[in-house]
Amino acid sequence: MTKRNGLGQGLWIAGIDCSGDTGAWSITSPKGVQDVTGIDKSAMERLALTRDASVTCQQFFNPTAGSAFQTTRANAFSQVLNFDTTIICGSTLGDPAFSGRYRLPNTTYTRAADGSFTFSAEFAGSSYGAEWGHLLTAGKRTDTTATAPATGVDFNADGGASTTLGWQAWLHVFAFTGTSVTVTIQDSANNSAFTDLTGGAFTAATAITSQRLEGGRTATVRRYMKVNTTGTFSNAVFGVAFTRNVTATQFQAA
Repeated sequence: MTKRNGLGQGLWIAGIDCSGDTGAWSITSPKGVQDVTGIDKSAMERLALTRDASVTCQQFFNPTAGSAFQTTRANAFSQVLNFDTTIICGSTLGDPAFSGRYRLPNTTYTRAADGSFTFSAEFAGSSYGAEWGHLLTAGKRTDTTATAPATGVDFNADGGASTTLGWQAWLHVFAFTGTSVTVTIQDSANNSAFTDLTGGAFTAATAITSQRLEGGRTATVRRYMKVNTTGTFSNAVFGVAFTRNVTATQFQAA
């Protein structure tokens, strides 16, 4: 396995690219446990329960519209709003991506004695456990017309030639000009003959947005995955992360 550093990463929050305003991030994905140790045991026995997730970001003050500061500030006091958030570990097809749906419970602003102004935003998991997957776009992809790439991303390392435990997908649309764009996920057994993944079409987008999709929990996903676009538009900037489930509990709600 090739070892890598943490350079060249990205943070997408609800269709906003907050990468340039973020200096560091940390993620946790704990799982609840139940103690089921019988009196006949000499060591602890535990059952895994529901998953949770949180992301903490150290960010810089930038009052420009669309910045990380404005994204979190505008919703800091919301009790109901959820954020689709994806951390990307690189910007090439197939790079790892960590996605989840979060609420924003805590934001801490710090003005230091030297005049520096930073803030920390903590996102807590909401409704779904966060998950590792892979990018189906090379970072942010820009389409100026309907586009269907010839080949896809190889998921062989995640479960082999095919899996039968469903999937999840995350879409972030960062910029859009036109009537609408529909982003559709396809799979293939041989990286040449692709068909639409059942349930794999995101709702047509007409502006900056984010979405989450999931397949049936016994849905088959073949080895290769790619993303097509259709619609009437002159500029669609978007990113897609995809998770192919390889265990039966990978899709548990948080």
